[in-house]
Amino acid sequence: PPLVMIATPLGFRVVVVRSAWDAIMEQKHPEMRGRETEVEETLANPDIIRFSVSRRHTLMFYRSTGQRRWVVAVTRREGEEGYLVTTYESTNIKSGDLAWQK
Repeated sequence: PPLVMIATPLGFRVVVVRSAWDAIMEQKHPEMRGRETEVEETLANPDIIRFSVSRRHTLMFYRSTGQRRWVVAVTRREGEEGYLVTTYESTNIKSGDLAWQK
């Protein structure tokens, strides 16, 4: 079962399952542990969404932390649903076509 299911401003839902979240926290970005609410907010209420340059179905959601840093949630969209690929904090926004902006 999903850990969370979040509606995005682009009209699709991002499903996050426990195994995916645990893999991100343990293997990719342990610094994001305990920041689930920030990641959910980034998906539901981002400042900017960009398409990946290399993968068209991959979208990068950015939400400012207010300290010249961004929480980034990377998703892969498949129709009306998508899933969380990874999440991390960054000081910059990657290039890529703008999909949505607040």
